[in-house]
Amino acid sequence: MFNSLKKKFKFIYVFLVLIILFVGGISTLNTYRLKNSINGLLSNNYKSINSINEMINCVNNQDKAILIYLQGNKEEALDIFHTNDDEFYKWFYIEKSNITEIGESELVDEINFQYIEFSKLFSSLQDTSNGQNHSELVKIYQEKIYPQVKIVIEDLKKLSELNEDMMFNKKELLRSETENAIYLIFSLSLLGAFIGGVIAMILSNRFFKPINLLIDSISDPILFLDKNYKIKFINNNGKRYFNISDNSYENRKLIDIIKLDEVYEFIQDSINKNMTSKVIEILYNEKRCYFNLNTSIIKAKDGSLEGIVLVFKDITNLKEVETVKRNFIGTISHELKTPLTSIMMGIGLINNENIGILNKRQKNIVETISEDVQNLSELVSNLLKISEIQANKDNFNIKANDISEIMKEVITNFAPLAKEKCISLELCIEEKLPYAMIDKEKIKWVLNNLMSNAIRYTEKGLVKIQGSFDKEKIYISVIDTGRGIPREYLNKVFEKFVRVEGFEIPEESTGLGLAIAKEIVEIHGGKIWCESKVGSGSKFIFTIPL
Repeated sequence: MFNSLKKKFKFIYVFLVLIILFVGGISTLNTYRLKNSINGLLSNNYKSINSINEMINCVNNQDKAILIYLQGNKEEALDIFHTNDDEFYKWFYIEKSNITEIGESELVDEINFQYIEFSKLFSSLQDTSNGQNHSELVKIYQEKIYPQVKIVIEDLKKLSELNEDMMFNKKELLRSETENAIYLIFSLSLLGAFIGGVIAMILSNRFFKPINLLIDSISDPILFLDKNYKIKFINNNGKRYFNISDNSYENRKLIDIIKLDEVYEFIQDSINKNMTSKVIEILYNEKRCYFNLNTSIIKAKDGSLEGIVLVFKDITNLKEVETVKRNFIGTISHELKTPLTSIMMGIGLINNENIGILNKRQKNIVETISEDVQNLSELVSNLLKISEIQANKDNFNIKANDISEIMKEVITNFAPLAKEKCISLELCIEEKLPYAMIDKEKIKWVLNNLMSNAIRYTEKGLVKIQGSFDKEKIYISVIDTGRGIPREYLNKVFEKFVRVEGFEIPEESTGLGLAIAKEIVEIHGGKIWCESKVGSGSKFIFTIPL
């Protein structure tokens, strides 16, 4: 019946879902019935009480308005009185349309009558205020208006008490229905949990046991932590690498079992900064082993931490090959630096004619040698730069930096060169460009390289730096009006030592600048690409994640 693991999973999943749907359906039905009971028994009374309280507030505010009127602030008083009059009738009609109890309708009519009388008394006070002195007006308020205010409020309180009494009378009926619904839902939940648990246990032992064997057979250490960083599972190779006995790790924290602070720090970075991998070094049997540590953060629906999966991918062999390659490049580069420096010093002495006067032909030859030595020196420097970046990619000086300021510095630095070539420079930065977590010097190097290329390959026109952003990234572009790049080379230009065929390439170009730029941008988590058309200029864009 179940000839594949996938079908087994589907069967167990569907079965458990059916149990959950059954229990959930019964629970929902009872909850819906309970909700209707609550609405029918309480909501109407509560609505009436709320309306009555609002009407009492309005009458009290109108009473205060009359006192303000007697003090001489007539315009303010009238504004308050009429505003609350509108508010009173708004709540009055809500109550009038929500009559549910015996005797409530008569009380509502009585309140309306008494409130109208109260309004008439205030109108009468306004009519006579011009011909009466202040003490007489106060006397009218005390003898006629204030007693009427008390009558209206007393009637409103009687109406409120009527609804409150009915709410309390209905309380026992509501409690009984609630208890019955709770008992039913609880009983069904226990029954569903028991049936589902038993079946899941049976099927898990039968079908899921091969999964545990599969995980244990994986050669890379795998750990599962709960939200408190306690180890819940570790496969056999994990126990072997970290020298853990079979059950000694259970319910113990990661930091107590694996004495590696950088692992714990990386987990914190994974949670807080969304980092997903890091190369770490572990001493195993007196040998240095390198692992690419990967994390998978498991979160609940509300976003809280639920668990963490750690996978230690063994990259020791790759690291050794990389180290050999890097050391070779570094050694060769350093070895070349010394004779190149000596050659450049010798050429300097010859050019200064310290060892004799040169004729024109000799000067041309020495100048050619000087340019070639300079290019070779720059090539060696770039090789060292690549070696340094690859060796220290995990140790960039990453911190919050204002990219706008970096772009302004680069424009300022290249202004003299652009002026010399009669090229216009332009800076276009989107307003409120945010700070980004970057190594300032490395990103500045990338911009310098792109600007240098743009000016180098632009005979006339414009070179522009442009900065913009969206919710996820900052976009930095260097745009020129130069010769452009053929479509087939748009991706190849970021490879080492690539030259565009059919174009005159300046001798100072080493073919490594864009490769280094790509390496730096990608270490920052961004991307770099080129958009260009032959004869219409080029646009180099790179991104930095926010």
